[in-house]
Amino acid sequence: MSWLFRPWRRASGSYRFQLGSQQVLVERVGSHWQAVLQAQDGAQQPADFSIPDFIAADELGPYLAEVLHEVAVVRVSSA
Repeated sequence: MSWLFRPWRRASGSYRFQLGSQQVLVERVGSHWQAVLQAQDGAQQPADFSIPDFIAADELGPYLAEVLHEVAVVRVSSA
């Protein structure tokens, strides 16, 4: 896991991941994961990716690191 990708668990049971200046907030809602992107100014928007239900909480970091890496590669190559 990259040193830029630092997870921490919030008291509410949700998880927050920091990737550079981008924060990803993840919460288990029923049997599904819900992900929200949070900008530096606090603005939030639904993430443009989904997290499969079978991903365990301790697998969130590696999964999100891979997904966000792939998204970045696609955006750079299409620019």
